[in-house]
Amino acid sequence: MAKFGKVKQFFTHISKDASRLFWGILFGVVTAFTIIVIGKSIISVVRSQIEIYRLNRQKRALIEQIEQDSTTIHRLQYDDYFEQYARERYNLQQKGEKVYILE
Repeated sequence: MAKFGKVKQFFTHISKDASRLFWGILFGVVTAFTIIVIGKSIISVVRSQIEIYRLNRQKRALIEQIEQDSTTIHRLQYDDYFEQYARERYNLQQKGEKVYILE
């Protein structure tokens, strides 16, 4: 009987160690998976914030361009500015004028 007690104790000890090993490995796997998922989420959020910043900067630049174009359109309604714009932008001239282009 004493032999069977020692064998039972041996297997009980092994099963406790195996159980601890199993739960330790499971804990490690779950922890690693959680870190990977959270890491990917953080990277995704950072990328999204960078894209939002870039798009907002582009939006501001386009709004400024629209304001400049609107001002130009408004000013082009006057003949004096229209003539000046045509001369500067397209190098146009009236009869008898000489145009000198400096760059």
